[in-house]
Amino acid sequence: MPLRHCRRQVVSGLLQPRAEMETAAARLRRGVPLCHIGLPLLQLRPQRAWAEAVLSPPTSKKPYISTAKAKLVKLDAKALDAKGSGSPFKFYTAYYVSLYSRRRAKTLRELLEGVRTADKNTLFHHLFHAVRAKHLLPPRYNNDFARWVGEEVGDEELAAALSDVSGAEPATVEDIRKEVASILEPAADERQGRSEFVFVGMEPVVVETKYVAHTLAEFLDLIEVVPGESIVYHFVTRRALYGAGRNDFSTWLDKNFGLTDVADELSRIDPLAFNSEEALREAILTVLKRELL
Repeated sequence: MPLRHCRRQVVSGLLQPRAEMETAAARLRRGVPLCHIGLPLLQLRPQRAWAEAVLSPPTSKKPYISTAKAKLVKLDAKALDAKGSGSPFKFYTAYYVSLYSRRRAKTLRELLEGVRTADKNTLFHHLFHAVRAKHLLPPRYNNDFARWVGEEVGDEELAAALSDVSGAEPATVEDIRKEVASILEPAADERQGRSEFVFVGMEPVVVETKYVAHTLAEFLDLIEVVPGESIVYHFVTRRALYGAGRNDFSTWLDKNFGLTDVADELSRIDPLAFNSEEALREAILTVLKRELL
């Protein structure tokens, strides 16, 4: 049976009698798959050191790493019904109130000046506007600056460069501001757009939801059903705007379950590569299902 089909079976239970553990150890050494043995190995707790010693083969002159022990640790970490350290994940959502400013840009030079001086909320709005929107058709550019340069000024090469900026961890709004400015600076001249670029600020309104995950299984289920705004808040806003350093999903998986590899895979997702909340949700689910199921 493939390992991914065994994980739900090795979820919880009490330590079995010594004789049964020794029998299990012998069967492991003969190559019997762990999920066919029937011992629940998650909650070994104080007896873990003894259990690992039983599952390890006799000492020999050559260095040996127990494959049984390695599998035990892997299954322990990924047991879908485990509660980890016991800290639940509480889902919040955020709505963004637009605040129209008096700042406008007619030329590329004025756009550069606006990027350099706008507050971080305004910059966040224009950089992550695409992923927070609900597009029926994918936009050509992934941020508002690139769209204006391409569609209004007509410089498609510069627009493509602006559209390639990365929003992946650990980049914050301030990091992206520097990258956008460095791209605009060599081209910042008096070329005008057909219409002005209007800088729009915003203020997040954060709301607690009814969704709380205690286990990995619950977390997977809730990622599929929580509002798209909640996905963006935890994966983008908290990190890029508020400077949390890492998206909330990766932080919880790492600290609560020790799933560092899964957390790192999530952290590699660049939210600026997606044009809607649902596209970002699907990318997150793809990683979680691949790593946990």
